[in-house]
Formats: sequence, C-alpha cells, structure tokens
Amino acid sequence: MELQTDSLTDQNETIDIAQYLAMLWHWLWVILLAALIAGISAFFISREMTPVYNATTSVLVNEAPSSQSVDYTTMLLNQQITTTYAQMLTKRPVLDLVIQQLKLPLDDVTLAKMITVTPVTSTQLINITVASTDPTLAANIANTLVTVFSQQINDLQASRFATSKDNLQARMTDLQTEINTLDAQAKAATDPLQVSQLEAKVTDDRQMYTGILTSYEQVQLTQDQTTSTISQIEPAVTPTIPVSPKVLQNTLLAAVVGMLLAIGIVFAIEMLDDTVKTPDEITHQLGLPVLAAIMHFNNTGDKPVTELTPRSPTSESFRTLRTNVQYAAVDRPLRTIMVTSAGPEEGKTTIVTNLAIVMAQSGKRVTIIDGDLRRPSIHRRTGVNNQVGLSFLFMQPKMILNGALQKSRIPGVSVITSGNIPPNPSELLGSQKMDQILEKVKEESDIILIDTPPALVVTDASVLAPQVDGVLIVVRPGVTKLAAAKQTVEQLHRVGANIFGVVLNNLDLNRSKYGHYYARKYRYYSAYHYGKKNKYYTEEDSKPLPKLNGKDKEKEKEEETDLKLN
Repeated sequence: MELQTDSLTDQNETIDIAQYLAMLWHWLWVILLAALIAGISAFFISREMTPVYNATTSVLVNEAPSSQSVDYTTMLLNQQITTTYAQMLTKRPVLDLVIQQLKLPLDDVTLAKMITVTPVTSTQLINITVASTDPTLAANIANTLVTVFSQQINDLQASRFATSKDNLQARMTDLQTEINTLDAQAKAATDPLQVSQLEAKVTDDRQMYTGILTSYEQVQLTQDQTTSTISQIEPAVTPTIPVSPKVLQNTLLAAVVGMLLAIGIVFAIEMLDDTVKTPDEITHQLGLPVLAAIMHFNNTGDKPVTELTPRSPTSESFRTLRTNVQYAAVDRPLRTIMVTSAGPEEGKTTIVTNLAIVMAQSGKRVTIIDGDLRRPSIHRRTGVNNQVGLSFLFMQPKMILNGALQKSRIPGVSVITSGNIPPNPSELLGSQKMDQILEKVKEESDIILIDTPPALVVTDASVLAPQVDGVLIVVRPGVTKLAAAKQTVEQLHRVGANIFGVVLNNLDLNRSKYGHYYARKYRYYSAYHYGKKNKYYTEEDSKPLPKLNGKDKEKEKEEETDLKLN
C-alpha cells in the first residue's frame, strides 16, 4: 500500500513539473522579451553613465618601538591604533588640509563620500580608495591624503613632548650663555683668586648643562620610542579602467532580473487564471471523462470542417468523439443527445454539426434539432431555411412533422431548425410537447443531436436535460471558467441529467499552454496519413469521403474499437 501511495505521489509530482514546464514554454517569448528589454535598457543606461575610477593606496602603521612585544595586550593595542587611524583619515582636519593643498572645489563632506578607508584584518595595513570621475584627481587625492595624515600624526605625537623639550632647550641656552660670559670674565680677570672662582662657576654650569642635555636626550628618546608613524607602502597610480558602470555586468544582471520578474508575473497570472486548462482538471474537478479534444482549425464560413476536409486531423478527432459517445451508451442506447456548455462562444453548434456529419458517415440517420430558440445558427451551418422549425411544431395540435424535418446538403443528416423565436423558450423545451416531438423524430432518425443555449445563461438546457438520453458538455480550454463548469455539472445533476462526458473544443496546439497534451497524437496521425508532408491535408484530402458499403462499415467499426482500446 505504501509503494502504491509513493508511486501516485511521484506521478503527481511529475505531472506538476510537466505542467509547469509547459506553462513556461508557452510564455517563453514573454520571458525572453522581458529579459531582452531589461538587458538592452540597462546596456544603454550604463553606456550613458559617467565612468568612475578608483585610485588605491596602502599605508603601514609603524608601531612605537617600546610596544614591540608579542603579548596579547600589545597586539590588541596595535589593532586598536590601526582602526583609530582608519577613522581619523576621513575626519575634517585631514580633509580640509587635502582640499587646501590640492585647491579642490569641494567641501569636506563631499570629499569624505569619495574616500573609502578599510583596515586589513589582523594586519597593520590600511587600504585607502578614492573614487572620482577624474582618474588623475583620484590618484592625487589618495597620495596627498597619506602625506597630510602622516604629517598630522607626527605633529600630534610631537606635541606631547614639546613643552618639556622647549623648557630644557631654554635652560640649556641660558646655561650656555652664562658659561660663555664666565669664560670671558675669567680670561679678562688678573686676580688669581677671582679667576679660580670664575672657573669653578663655569665647571658647575657645564656639569649642570650636561645634566640638562642628558634629560633632553632622554625626552627625545622617550618620544621616539612611544611614537607610531604612517608609511605609504604602495602609492596610488592613475587608474585607466573605470570601476563603474560595469556595462556587461549590469546588462546581464538586468536581463536576469527581468526574466525572474516575468516568470513571477507569469506564475501570478496562472494562479489567478481559473479557467479549465487540461483534461486532468476535468477528470479530477468535474468527475467526468474527456471524450475528445477538438483541435483548433481556421473557420471556413458556415460549412463544417468534417464536410470540407474529411481526412484532416480535426475531422479524425470528431470521429474519436463519435466512437467514445457510442461506447458511453453501455447501459442504454443513446438516441437523443443534448449538447450544451457553461457559457457562450464555446463551440456547441460546431460540435453538434460536425458530430452529426461523422455519425452520418458511419451510416446512421442523424437529425439535428436547433434547441437554441434565442440565438439559432444551425440553419446556416447546414444550409437549410429557417421558416418552419421547432417553434412551429409546438403550435401544431397533432404531432406531425409537417415539413419541419428538412434534408440537409449532407447525406444522412436531417435538420429541424429553430423556426421563429418564441417569447417563452424555457417553457416550450420543458413541456410534454417537446417529449412528443422527440418521440416523433426518433421514428425518422437513429440519433438526435440537440443544440441548446449555455446552461448558466438561461434555463433552457436544464429543463430539456431530463428528456434526453445523455448530455455532452462542451468546454473550451483557457476560456471556460472551472467554477462555471462545476456549476453547470451540478445544475444538470440536480435535474437528473445523464452527463456522459466532456469534449474539449478549439484546442490550439501552437499557441496554448496545454496543447502539448495532444500534440504528439496529432503529429502521429498527420504523419500516418500524409507521410512526411508538413501540411495536414492536401486538395485531394478535402474531397468528401465516399459512401460506405456494408463491409466498409464493419471495417470502420473494428477500427473504432481498436482506437477505443488503444
């Protein structure tokens, strides 16, 4: 049981994938068109954009000699210094100096937007990138920025020791002046005692000068050991290739985005489309078999396609419908068949006339009754006049056809037209008189096909359905709403109608997203009958089929049986 369930699940998934692929194939031209338009638009827009160049330089943060150790705290401190310097590079004092030196017609905010500073992780390197529409200017800004910042860092760190060094320097200058004065006085003095005192004083001053000089050198050493500097290790050069716009990348990205957007719109359209699309939907949603699918064909006036081109694939599909209708009558014979649909313009009259012709070609006497007493059209399709018809029979006191049953130009097909349009079609079709008319026509016919108005538009089909042996519902894929088809089936079931199947009409294999379902069948039939020709039929094929004799009828019945079993 589990294996069967898994098999059904896999089959459903395969069907879903096939349907999605067929849907995408149907809308492929829209998807490709959207991608093409988006790509071309992005290409021309990118071509018109002003190119932007990037100039890049790298600097090294030289840590202070006193901090050159391998402990974790020192390493963390160095990372913090690198990050701090990266932040300081885009501050206003630095940017103002760059603007001043290069005489840029910019403010610091605009210049900051052009500069990108990125510390390299786990290193003491900082990458500086300047973006500009002028490649030379970009390189100049990058190099000047490093120079200005390096000088500013040196000045900033030197200011910490400037006061101490200035004080020591002033003291040493004073001592040197005093020493020079004492030396001069000692040389000029004649008293040995005075000379001795002056020399002793000079000696003390020299010792004091030496101490102060030692302190000055110690301060300088301390400054050198605690100062971090900036070194430019890779100067910026003038770029030759713009970084934006990336024409090819933008074109491809826009094409992909356009394609994905089109696919999304297609799926949205499909999800909102509640029309019948495939035979599986009819089987699962309506619980009815699909007896045939009629391929789309070009209109040839009022003449049915089975009369004009009896050997075409479309005519063959009507013969398939004829065979399946015959096999639908298992429990009881189908003498009266009503054809209806959910809405207008779905091809009921086309199905009725062509089905009548292929039934007549198999040797049956077929009568078409135009039960559409509101918008009749059978008389135009069969080439008979509409002066005396069904509405006339309702007025006869005795049930005699009295000329209402007319022979058409098609052998084996008789027609009862609608006649004059009455004011109360529903009441007439649901009356006992209609039942009597059907019984009378049965005496002259083997099969009666009744064309009726749409079931959801008026009640004519619903009141007539209980009086016939079977009902055939016409569905036009892509046009008939699934909800309308369901409502039609429920409405006919409520009145006790015997619905034996559905026929798909106007199936366009070239344009519809569901046409692939039957495309192989029609290609096989065309190749079987017409060899390698590309045309479905030739002038010779358009000639009417010869009337079948007894043996031919038996042979055709055998072929129909094989077709049904296959």
